[in-house]
Formats: sequence, structure tokens, C-alpha cells
Amino acid sequence: MELQEKQFIGCCIPLIHSGLSEDLFFIQILDGITRVCEKSGYSPVLSTPSENFRDRIAAIASGLSGLILINPLTDQAVIEDLQASDTPFVVIGTPETRTAVFSVDIDVVGASFQVSHFLLSKGHRHIFYINSPGGYVHSDQNKHGFSLAHQENRIPWIEKNYTEEPVTSAAGYAAAEKVLQTFPECTAIVTTNEIVAKGVVDQLIEHNIRIPKKMAVISMGGTPVGALCRPGITTIDYSPVNLGTVAAELLLEVIAKKRIRPSHLLLPTQLIERETT
Repeated sequence: MELQEKQFIGCCIPLIHSGLSEDLFFIQILDGITRVCEKSGYSPVLSTPSENFRDRIAAIASGLSGLILINPLTDQAVIEDLQASDTPFVVIGTPETRTAVFSVDIDVVGASFQVSHFLLSKGHRHIFYINSPGGYVHSDQNKHGFSLAHQENRIPWIEKNYTEEPVTSAAGYAAAEKVLQTFPECTAIVTTNEIVAKGVVDQLIEHNIRIPKKMAVISMGGTPVGALCRPGITTIDYSPVNLGTVAAELLLEVIAKKRIRPSHLLLPTQLIERETT
């Protein structure tokens, strides 16, 4: 039987810097969304526009029962377009216009603060930060959380010890090499994605840097990479499958008009300490 328009849920991830090939975080979010869709009789439709994403999102939203926007941009135009349409939607992330939308997220600023505070409380004073690319709301939130932890611990925030890189292991590998060359006093590296942390760990192992005695590594996300890497990577677990699950369930309630007033759900995170700290 041919599927009708009302049986489709859109999943949109604006990609302005890199693809999904290595980013298991988004793959796991999509896993959670897909499980809910399958149980509820919907079929997910994935769109990952890298250019003209505003036009692409508007186009795919027109024939859907609802849409989940994953990882919002700092540019709020896409959300404003969706608000002006009749398509129910939920955002995974924290848009600036949070009071006017349904959204699901973790406390990104709080998680980033926790990562920095964890290292600073262990005595690390020379930390290098590898954030995700700019242009996304969560990248700004990560940097804010890191700097707040430095302020709280009365440790100066040094801009040159911070970079924004694509979410790939190669980017982490290259960034770690630069750290070893230009920041010899560094004792800890923070990344915002475990696949980037994997590249960092590979570089350190290649240079016979003892982990964590000479260099600690900590990341964020909660994908299988952190547990499977050797040594295991300390991480803040965002439970990405659960993020996708909760967002999809929320969207179905919005579609069924069981929820009318926009709401912002914050899900808990957990620090999982492994061999790299």
C-alpha cells in the first residue's frame, strides 16, 4: 500500500561544515527517532542540506506530518520559517527562541562547565580545547561553559588554547599534533565529540605520550567510541539515543495536539570516567 503524506516524519540536520560519516552522535539520535517512528506507524525522512538549507528545509517540511530539527544553527531563520508554516516541529538543541518552540536538549553549558571543572579540580592548569565548528548553537554554549569553569576556578581563559575543528578523527589527530608542537606545557585536551578525541588519543600514542599521566583527554557525547577506544575515553554521556527517542515522542504529542504550549525539556547527563583521566 502506498504511504500517504501524513505518515512521514522529517529529520533534518543542517550540515555547514562536514558530513555524517564519522559523527556517531547524530546517527544514534536518528536511531532513537527511528524506533519511535516504527512503533507509531510513521516513516522517517532524512535531510542533511549543506547548502541552501533554509530552502531545503522549507521544501521537505511542506509534505510532512512533522519535523525534527537536529542541532540548530545560530542563524534562527530556519526556525522562524518553520514557525510561520503549519508543520509541527521539535528542535533537538537549544534555539535562542526557545520560549516559542518545542525542544529537547541537555544542559550543554552545564556539561561543558563540568568537563572543565573536573580537570581544573584535578590540578590541570594548561588545558587545550577542541570545540565543534562555529555556526551552531551548541558550539557557542560549549565555549561559554568552558570559560565559566575557568572563571569559577580563577584560572585565566586563554583564547589561543582553543580551536574549532570539523568532527572527524583526522581533525583531532592534526589538532593534537599542533598542541604537542606549540603548547608543551599542556597537560589535558578537551574535545566535544568522541571521534575527535579518538584522533587525539591516536596522536598521543604515536608520540609515546603517557595517558593520562602526561596528558589527560576528556570528551563529550556518549557514543560507543569512548568505550571502545583503547584507552577508554572519559566522557560526558548525553545519551543520544534517548535524546532522539524523547524528541520523537514529543513530536507525536504535538501532532496529536496533546501538547499545545511550547516547552523545553532538559535531559540529564552523566560523567563517565575511564582511563584517559
